[in-house]
Amino acid sequence: MQVLRQKGYTYGRHWAPRDIQVREFASGRSRLETATGLGIQFLLCPDVPLEEGIHAARMLFAQCWFDQARCRGALRP
Repeated sequence: MQVLRQKGYTYGRHWAPRDIQVREFASGRSRLETATGLGIQFLLCPDVPLEEGIHAARMLFAQCWFDQARCRGALRP
């Protein structure tokens, strides 16, 4: 949560894969419960077949804009 706050962004939604609901062995709590306790509300990604998910991601990335300077370490030419 500290890292998210330090970024200085206004976040609209947080999406998580369905395995965020899996309970941790040591604590007995799910990562979703932990995040909720820290004030982060997640929406769960739909459970779709792998190929459908890949296609959806390709379609989404075609609509995205990335700041080259801020994303320098993450983007490939």
